[in-house]
Amino acid sequence: MSQFAGEGELDINWAVHKEWPEGLMEEERLLLDYFKKLKFIYLEQETKMRFMADIQDDLESGKEATVYSATEVAERERVAKTLKTQLTEAKAEVRGLRKEVDAAADELFEPWQEVDQDSREAEVLIKEIGDMELELAKIRAQSHGKGGNVAAIAGRDGPLTTTEAEEYLDGQVEEMTALEGKTADVKKAIEATKKDLVSSLRALDRINAERSLAEKFASEAKLGMGVDGGRDLETERLCASHAATISLLRSLLGIDEIEAISPTEIRITYKLPLDSILQQSQQEAAGKAAGSRRKRKSIALPDQSLVHVNLRFKDVGGRIDEVSVTSSKGEQYDMPEASMARLRALQKANDVPLIVQEVLAAF
Repeated sequence: MSQFAGEGELDINWAVHKEWPEGLMEEERLLLDYFKKLKFIYLEQETKMRFMADIQDDLESGKEATVYSATEVAERERVAKTLKTQLTEAKAEVRGLRKEVDAAADELFEPWQEVDQDSREAEVLIKEIGDMELELAKIRAQSHGKGGNVAAIAGRDGPLTTTEAEEYLDGQVEEMTALEGKTADVKKAIEATKKDLVSSLRALDRINAERSLAEKFASEAKLGMGVDGGRDLETERLCASHAATISLLRSLLGIDEIEAISPTEIRITYKLPLDSILQQSQQEAAGKAAGSRRKRKSIALPDQSLVHVNLRFKDVGGRIDEVSVTSSKGEQYDMPEASMARLRALQKANDVPLIVQEVLAAF
């Protein structure tokens, strides 16, 4: 238990409790135990002093000892019993309020994580909007008072008439509306793919566990430890079934290889073909933004066939220390800021399935 430091101030190491929240509950329990003992000592000493003062004569003040009758003692016991009952009810009410507070805190924890992630994404969007506004202001400053730039955009010589400018702007609005619709469709496809990926990862984890058990049974069968001291055909059938299922899931997820580089590092290799929907959307966006000076951030793919996700742990079976995404040649991928922010948050939460999901979603 943290001891009292200085003049009655609590010395609590909050950094430790942030990584180990159960320690805060243990700290609270020890403090409550300490104050219970302190309260008992104080009440016991006070009771003894009052009792001695009541049963002895005070020679200095000349006060005689108080003698209570049986009726007075019974009345005092009744009052004490009433107060004790009130105290018990108050304690029960306090415990109930504490349970409600704990339940409310548990309910708010998951929404808080979602709000925190949304706020991070909002910060990235605000930064991009600020960059776009700054670039737009520069373009306006450079083209101020020059009709040639507008004429060049419209594809004709000389200044535009009001009707021509309105028609040109209406066409741009229609193109932007169509592009927003395609973007919404792509986002829906991405969300559906993410859900399928999460389900597949969970199934893969479950089947990997079953595979380990089946391999154990297979090893026992090979050593003559199966049924009747010979081959266990049922175990071999289960092994073949699990191996086929794992191979199918690996092909669906694009997993080419899973290997342990060291006792504290795992490498997951993926074969990632370009998504046709995303590729088409990027090509259309690139064609429409051919004359723009603004450059959007995208993932550079030095090798589109193989992607390595390297998971390094602090110690064997411990927390994740580092996550990196490289090509087969060891080149580092330049991922978007939003993806990197989510990866850092997931690394801090030590959530390996969601880290793999985030990397796949980024491609």
